[in-house]
Parts: sequence; C-alpha cells; structure tokens
Amino acid sequence: MRSVMVLCLLGLLLVACNPTPEVPTPLPTAVPPDNLPEQGSWAVGFEYEFPPGALGIGQHRYSYLIHCPVLSSEDSHTGWRYFDISENVAKQPAPLYLRLFGLSGSPINPSQITNTAIHPERQIVAVVHLVGLTKEAANLAVSACEVVLFWDNVGRHPLAAGEPFQP
Repeated sequence: MRSVMVLCLLGLLLVACNPTPEVPTPLPTAVPPDNLPEQGSWAVGFEYEFPPGALGIGQHRYSYLIHCPVLSSEDSHTGWRYFDISENVAKQPAPLYLRLFGLSGSPINPSQITNTAIHPERQIVAVVHLVGLTKEAANLAVSACEVVLFWDNVGRHPLAAGEPFQP
C-alpha cells in the first residue's frame, strides 16, 4: 500500500512541475491554388434554329460538316439523315433536334426518335455537341471550330457556338 501512495505522490509532483500539457500545433489546411484548371469533362454546343415554315411539306435531308482544327486535323462529314414534314402527324409542343445520329427530343441526351415524320409547325433545331473536352479545349473550340449544316439541295448554314459547359 505504501508503494501505491508513493507512486501517487510522485505523479502529483510531476503534474505540479509541468502545469501546461503540451498541445500539438494544428497544421494549416490545404487550399488549392486559384489557378488550377477546372476538372471534369467539358462540352461545346453548336446550333441553328430553323425559322417557322422554313421546311415545307415533304421529304427532307440534312448532314453536318465539322471543321475543328483544335480537336482533329481532319474534317468530319456525316452521312445524310432523312425526315418528313407532314400534316398527318400530331403537333408536338417541344422542339425537335436534328442530331448527328438522327432526330431527338433532347439537345444533349442521346434519345433517338424513330418516327421520322414532323408536323410543319413544330420547332426544329439543328444541334451538334463536341463532348469530352478539357476546359481549355472547349474555350478554344468556341472560336476555332466550325459546324455547318447542309440540308436538301438548298445549301449550307453555319451553326452558332454556345458557351462551354459541363454536361
């Protein structure tokens, strides 16, 4: 019992000699620098909205030419896609998008529409998205790339580039 008392007194003596326990100093929080490139995949959209009534009743076709030296040294030309303008289909309120792979109800989501008939009053938008880019490449693509829509035997129309975004 005596040895326990001696140990307790020795412990009190040690505490009395060093009243402030040593506290580790906190390390600074890691903060990334402001100039790091934004991470993730970026995209740039190009589009052209047809004026109402621009496409008459009957069969139509479209194709795209993509010239983007920032991404490829070669131009890309799609095959012709066909669709019909007909009063015999129901009028839809949502726009219809002429995409690389065919008609779609969404400008970015790859939801292909198998019915190729469109009511003449439906809004039609030609759209192409360049995806999987870095932010730097997306910013360059806005000014350096050209997407051209060809339709029927009428000619060509450039699509306007939008702002880069993360899909």
